[in-house]
Amino acid sequence: FNHAVDRATIEALWHNPEFLSFIGIIDNTLIDFHSDKLTDVSPGQQKKLLARLRKNQDLFKSYNRKDLNYQEKITYDVLTWYYSLLLKTDNFPYHVITQLSPYPVNQLNGVQNEVINFMLNIHRIEDRKSAENYITRVSCFDQKVNQLIASMKFREKMGVVPPQFILLRTIKTMNSFKAKPTEKSALYSHFLKSINKIKEITPVTKLRLSKKLISILKEKVYPAYNKLVNYCNKLAKKATDEAGVWKLPQGKEY
Repeated sequence: FNHAVDRATIEALWHNPEFLSFIGIIDNTLIDFHSDKLTDVSPGQQKKLLARLRKNQDLFKSYNRKDLNYQEKITYDVLTWYYSLLLKTDNFPYHVITQLSPYPVNQLNGVQNEVINFMLNIHRIEDRKSAENYITRVSCFDQKVNQLIASMKFREKMGVVPPQFILLRTIKTMNSFKAKPTEKSALYSHFLKSINKIKEITPVTKLRLSKKLISILKEKVYPAYNKLVNYCNKLAKKATDEAGVWKLPQGKEY
């Protein structure tokens, strides 16, 4: 049973490089395979997540609880309860499992905010390789925003649109982010401050990496957020300020 739990845990982490960095156990080690990647937030990825949950839930339940020891029984009860809770969201495909919300973009814990916070607070810059991985991850922002927009369009087709006040506040925050020159962006200033503390990185390399990040911010990150703002502005025109979950499809059951 413990081996099954271990496999399910490793499988979950394998598909979530951001959470793997949050744990931080193998970041910047020889077995670090994830620190140059961001987590997929596309609608298709959530379907795959639910499929993995269902598969692992069936695997856990294939064990006879009576044959488990005391600690294993606790693990069995917690995991089967938690997986059952998550799998109930399969009836509400607009629900974002990782955010416990129907709106992947919002003014509080929206993906558009959390990915920036992740880079500033979770991704550790300790040497040249981790600095390069930081830049690679930032270069993935445009892909992540495209996945996010696809996720929002998926929900829009079901009639799930964030309340107008959420969209307007979110747009305001994104506009504030991209209004700053790239040289004053938090993503850049944090990077510059971090690499300046690392003696093993030569001044020439620091300059090269800094210029590369500036280029990525200008060519990928800011245009991606412009695209997201434009889409949110479009949604805001059709949104209302009704915020209760009752307005969602099967809202009462949700």
